[in-house]
Amino acid sequence: DEGSCHVDSVAGTKFCRVDACASTASLTLTQREHLPLLAEMLMKSPIREDDGTTTPYDVAVERLRKETVSTTAGVAAAGDGTADVFFVGAKLDDLSKGATILKRATRQAVFVPDRLAAAVSKLSLELQSELRDGNSVA
Repeated sequence: DEGSCHVDSVAGTKFCRVDACASTASLTLTQREHLPLLAEMLMKSPIREDDGTTTPYDVAVERLRKETVSTTAGVAAAGDGTADVFFVGAKLDDLSKGATILKRATRQAVFVPDRLAAAVSKLSLELQSELRDGNSVA
């Protein structure tokens, strides 16, 4: 599978963006259906630190809030429109923190039952709202 990492300055600001993406072409339909849950969980989970300790959810989220201007994760169409990519990224004012933030999100997030339940509940409510509005559901 192809993957890439992108670093860019945000025009007219002192901020930069750090993004990583990976093709989802080799995933099964069932696996792809779980990507919205993964996107919801990556930046909102406890973190298994390099020393083996686990930083609790609320501490990890607060640290991320202090280190970044914004974060994002999700699925998007690839540039050529032939496949989807999964992406995770952050806007920050200190580029040196970018790799650490992406590493924590993609390699050190710990998915625990109570956070998974909260994420599923949130996504369910969002889906219900989308279905009621009817504008963006195919």
